Amino acid sequence: MIIGTVHYRQNDDEQFRSHWALFVAPPDIDPRNGTVALYQILDKRGEDTVPWYKRHIPSVTPSDSQRFVGCVILEANTGPLWTAQRLDSLLQQIPIPPPPTRCSTWVCNAIAVLQAQGVLPAETYADSTKVRQRLDARQMQLLNGLIPGGITLF
Repeated sequence: MIIGTVHYRQNDDEQFRSHWALFVAPPDIDPRNGTVALYQILDKRGEDTVPWYKRHIPSVTPSDSQRFVGCVILEANTGPLWTAQRLDSLLQQIPIPPPPTRCSTWVCNAIAVLQAQGVLPAETYADSTKVRQRLDARQMQLLNGLIPGGITLF
């Protein structure tokens, strides 16, 4: 399975604000144009009781959205033990972080869980601060059109 992050522009007029999500795809799929499973948290604007909620879309093509910016591949081969169903079960259990909540925080927490479970290599993903910094840098490159094709490795 391929695991990575997907980045979207938050609004059409806001060039540098973005939304982060996590995707899982079969190894033979281009995650930009193929069908992936998408995991994310979103905010319910205007509702004070439950401001954030999880949203799993089992089948979506990221580039179908006009706000799609690009993908960052975290791992291109999780091995035979990590099936789509097993990854789904693990990702569905990751809680929404406490306030101040951000979609990027949830994605980084999910990466930490995947690393702790052995899905992602420890030598690359053990330092959560460095992971966030590197993803922030990749996101800015995607937003500014500096990564041809809208896909890059972590």
